[in-house]
Amino acid sequence: AASYIINNTPPGAIFVVNDYNAFRNPVPSIARRDTLISIGQYVSGIYKYSKQDMINATQQIVSNADCNAAIRYNVSYAYLSNPNETTIKLFNAAGFNMVFNYSEPSIPQRIYVYKLNCS
Repeated sequence: AASYIINNTPPGAIFVVNDYNAFRNPVPSIARRDTLISIGQYVSGIYKYSKQDMINATQQIVSNADCNAAIRYNVSYAYLSNPNETTIKLFNAAGFNMVFNYSEPSIPQRIYVYKLNCS
């Protein structure tokens, strides 16, 4: 996923991640892309907003495929690690473009990267 993000997204792209508390999120740590919110150990996250605002926006985008929140915070991509089926259905119904899909059943691990088509 990190290689895909590095090679296929602009350096200034902002991501929403559904596992922003994870220590091993490759978006900020390896791909060096900003995320709407991330754990404090990584130099990432759009810190001009309050932490609660970023958590609320993350939840709105991930749980509701909310373009208004994505536009407000300039989020153009989503990195979803082991999302539930409801989230996948919402993202697909919203017209978001799945641009990366990885599945490893033995772990189990599922990773998706979406381009958010909000304007």
